[in-house]
Amino acid sequence: MCNNTCLTLEVSDFYGDGWDSVEFHGEEEGGAAMTMAPDCMHKKMSTQICPDNDGTYYFTAVHSNSSYTPENYWEVFWTATSHNCDGSVANVYTGGFNSSLILDYMGNEWSVQYWENLWDNEKKCDACGDAKRCKPKKPKGKGKGKGKGGKGKPGKGGKGGDDDKGGHGSNDDDGKPYAGMNTTMTNTTKVPKAKPRYGPPAVNLRVTMYDEMGDGWWKNDYSGESWYLADDRREKLFHTGTLCDGSMGSCDLCLGDGSYTMRFTGDASNFTAWDFCGVTGQRAQELTFHVLKGACYADSIVSLETECTGTVETDVTMTGVVAVSGFPSEVVSEGSSIVLAKTVASMINGWSEDKIKVVSTSLDAVSSSSRRLADFTQDFTFEVEFISETAFGVDGRSYSNLQSLASTLYTTLSNKMSSGQFEASLQVALALNNVVSLSPSSTAELVSLEVGKVSFTGTERAVVSTLPAIDYSTYEESVTVSKYNVEAIAVFFGVAVVGFVAFVGIMRKGMSTEEYETLADDSERAVDVRESEMETSTSPMVKQAFEVDATPTSSLKL
Repeated sequence: MCNNTCLTLEVSDFYGDGWDSVEFHGEEEGGAAMTMAPDCMHKKMSTQICPDNDGTYYFTAVHSNSSYTPENYWEVFWTATSHNCDGSVANVYTGGFNSSLILDYMGNEWSVQYWENLWDNEKKCDACGDAKRCKPKKPKGKGKGKGKGGKGKPGKGGKGGDDDKGGHGSNDDDGKPYAGMNTTMTNTTKVPKAKPRYGPPAVNLRVTMYDEMGDGWWKNDYSGESWYLADDRREKLFHTGTLCDGSMGSCDLCLGDGSYTMRFTGDASNFTAWDFCGVTGQRAQELTFHVLKGACYADSIVSLETECTGTVETDVTMTGVVAVSGFPSEVVSEGSSIVLAKTVASMINGWSEDKIKVVSTSLDAVSSSSRRLADFTQDFTFEVEFISETAFGVDGRSYSNLQSLASTLYTTLSNKMSSGQFEASLQVALALNNVVSLSPSSTAELVSLEVGKVSFTGTERAVVSTLPAIDYSTYEESVTVSKYNVEAIAVFFGVAVVGFVAFVGIMRKGMSTEEYETLADDSERAVDVRESEMETSTSPMVKQAFEVDATPTSSLKL
């Protein structure tokens, strides 16, 4: 009797912090089902299916909410390995997020009935993938046409790109509102156009990789180390790469303004494994950084251990200026400043009265049409401190998140001042504290609100890079090896936690069990299945039929 034709199922996470609620589902025709997913405690998990009877089995790795994009979904990895009667490997099937596989078990053999979005069994060394340095800027051309009266349109000469200018992204000392801030008191029905989250790729950056053993990072079974560069929401993968061989290598990137995350997989150690954006780090770390005006700024480095067992907090200090008219004199008392600061804090849910203070006052030389010239207008510069994650549920490791938060708070506070709500509360508070009386026509205006100082708790200490700057004017672009683009994997969002019933009536097309060929971009698909035809329940027999454990593989029978 042949009793070794089992199917071994293995799941793992490239980084090690789990699948963000993605689960690997398996179901036998007739109801027996199982689910498993790696987490921080179990980076890899496995189980076996050893049938006694013929049947059909459905497998997929999906999120229960088909409209949700899981964070770092490209790190989801699983394999299904079928065995011959003697226990030797018959076939291996490799997949990731939204990969699906249907296998028939008949006559002691496993055969494929349907598959979608499977991966190549062997990972080719992608090196730098599709990452490359920016294209050289075209020289500025000269217009040939002459306009009438000196105001004509230019001819066909090229405009040429403006040179990138470096600048610091988080601490502007000139006191000017940041781009997009509404500093007027006028009401408008115009809705500002949403600003793109990322600017056009224009900044050259280089990631340098190191290996202490001298044999590179890459392994053809996907178990080697890699880096993944994604957006700050961890939903879109821009580039991925690895060190194919040797002790050192590099990849050139072309990025636009915006906030990013960059993960480096592998086992944690004290070895310096990478150099990027002016800092160095180790394996099993995530770097958040932003690009602004031609420069790269490293924001934070968080280890896998902290991601799993610790907490990261972002201590944010915002600086703002409030102009208040109607003061009876040029001198402002300390009591007035204290009352104003508390009134400002009361306008924002998440700001605390004991974390805000007025740091300076000055007589405003500019009077708007809403201010009486007979009164004095004072500018109050205040600072407010808060933890972005607890106060507003905002991940402060993203520079863009903090800028968006500042814009939102500015709008909220500005609206309360333009509506008179702030001024009315200030009048009452000043009177109750017997500080000063403002004129009945006093007004308040929020001049600016900006992100000032940002510090982190729970992050790793950033070590400054010692590599020299790259001179791209003489640098020749290197040729990269064949690319492996994780993002090119077709995302099968239409599948939720579906059972085998959804695929009844599928066009059967067998695949050879003797040879597993390199996969095309996509397999043949089934006809559309109506939502009412999908079985979304999980069988209560799951514990009876399957037993998932992080310990060495055990055999189970169905």
